[in-house]
Amino acid sequence: MEVQKVPVQDEPVPALSDLTTDVVDVIGGYEYAVERAETGIRPTLEKLLNIHRRHAAELMEAVSKAGGHPDSSGSMMGAVHKAVVASQNWFGELDMSTLDGFFDGEERLLSSYDEAAAASDSVPEVSKVVCDQRAELRSLLQQLR
Repeated sequence: MEVQKVPVQDEPVPALSDLTTDVVDVIGGYEYAVERAETGIRPTLEKLLNIHRRHAAELMEAVSKAGGHPDSSGSMMGAVHKAVVASQNWFGELDMSTLDGFFDGEERLLSSYDEAAAASDSVPEVSKVVCDQRAELRSLLQQLR
């Protein structure tokens, strides 16, 4: 007998938890990069690091208010982000030529925001946090490019 899978509607807390983990993971990569970046690129990386730190704190609060238990430690991807930055640094300085790689990572993070926004439609106050953060990050990226 074949078991038919019934689609389960996305819950906002798991999607928000995933987004929070993604943001925390990105922070680890930026912290590592800021320490090793040349002077010309450092202010850009610091702006991105600061926005992600603030967003992580806001998301953790939103997840908690929605009944979740946010994890501030991140995932294995945090180590991957650091390894990518380390390999770029190993082949040369982190300079303006490496910004495209950081911007590509930001585009992937915006996709995580899209998923969390879709899942949090049923919780307006949480959806507002996610949508506001996504808009702020998108705006900053447009300014930096």
